[in-house]
Amino acid sequence: MFSSCGTRMRKAPTAPNTILNFTPNNGTFVYCNNPEQLFDSDLGDQATGFGNHYLLWSMVTGECQAYYEHENMTGRTIGYGLQIYNPNETPISIRVTGVGFGNNAFTCWTQFFNKTSGGGGTVGTFTVKPKEVLWIQRNDNSISPGAIFNGAVGFDVSGGSVYVFNYAYDEFANIDGTATYLGYVTRIDPSGQNEALVYKGIATGFIAAAALNKPMSSLLQQSAAWQTNDCPGSDMVSITCPLTDTSNPIYTTFTCANGDNLGNWGIRNTYTFTVTNDTDRSRTVNLVVAQPYFFSNVFVEVLGSTGGCAINKSNWKYYSFALLPSESRTVTFQVILSGSSYGGLINSIVVK
Repeated sequence: MFSSCGTRMRKAPTAPNTILNFTPNNGTFVYCNNPEQLFDSDLGDQATGFGNHYLLWSMVTGECQAYYEHENMTGRTIGYGLQIYNPNETPISIRVTGVGFGNNAFTCWTQFFNKTSGGGGTVGTFTVKPKEVLWIQRNDNSISPGAIFNGAVGFDVSGGSVYVFNYAYDEFANIDGTATYLGYVTRIDPSGQNEALVYKGIATGFIAAAALNKPMSSLLQQSAAWQTNDCPGSDMVSITCPLTDTSNPIYTTFTCANGDNLGNWGIRNTYTFTVTNDTDRSRTVNLVVAQPYFFSNVFVEVLGSTGGCAINKSNWKYYSFALLPSESRTVTFQVILSGSSYGGLINSIVVK
C-alpha cells in the first residue's frame, strides 16, 4: 500500500545500523545547481541588461540523465531549457526517455516517471544533423519571480558525443548562439547564499543500486536502517565541473574526500529488497525515510507507484505490505532527494 505524505511512523530508527554497498550505473549524470540563485547577469539572452551566458556545458554520449535546481531571483518571469548541439560531421540520434519540470519534487519526478510528453519536452527519438541543435526541454515564461524549480530529463545519445547546454533566459528568442559559459560561480548573493557551496558538472552514474535480503525474524529483532545522500556513503558521486568554456576546457572535481557539500541531489537510489516471513503469523513491512538534520524534499517510486513529501526531522512511512507465514516478496523502489533540500537521509525497513 502506497502511503500519503502525511503518514508518519513514530518508532522508525533514527540512526543507521545497516551498511549497504551501492553500485552506480554506467550512465552520465548532468547536474546543475550553480548558481542556485539566478539573476539577470546569469541569463542566456543576447540583449541589454542580460549576461548572454549558459549556466553549464557538458559533453556526453550514451545513457544520460540531467537534473537541475535553481531559484529565480531576477524579479521577472523566466524560462529554462536544455539544448543539444551536434559538433560532429555526421548525424546523431537522441532518444528522450523522460522529462519533468516543476516548482516541487513531486511534480518534476511524477512527470519524469510517467514517460509521457510534458515538462517542456517530448518523449521520443530525434535525429540531430551535423552542427545543428535540438532543445530536449523548454519551459518558456514558466518560472515566477522567487520560485524554486526542479527539472529532470533522461536521454540516450548514439552516433557520437554531443554538447548539452543549460540555459535560463528571459525571452527564448534572445538566444542567438553567441552565449558564453558563465563559469563556476563563487559569489555571495544578496541573500547571503554562498554559491561556492553548490555545484554543477557531470558524474558517472545517475542510478545507485543496492540489494537487501532479510528474514522477518531478523527485522523484528532490529529494524534495518541505513544513511544515504551524505558523505562518505558508497552511494555518493563526485562531480566534475568545467571552469572554462568548450574551446579550452579546464576542470575541477568536487568529492567527499575534499569535504565538499555533496548530497546526491537528483540521483536515483534504487533498491531491490527481498523479505521472507519466517515467523508464525502475518506481519506488515513498512518502508520509511527520515531527514535527520533539518528539511528535505523526497520523491519515491515503488513498483510503479509514485509520491513525494517534504519532511522536516520526521519519518515518512511511504509504502507498506503484509506477508503471511512462509510468504516471500521482492520489492523494487527508488528514493530521490531533490532540491531544495539539506543532504542526508535515514532509510529504514520496519516490521510490525
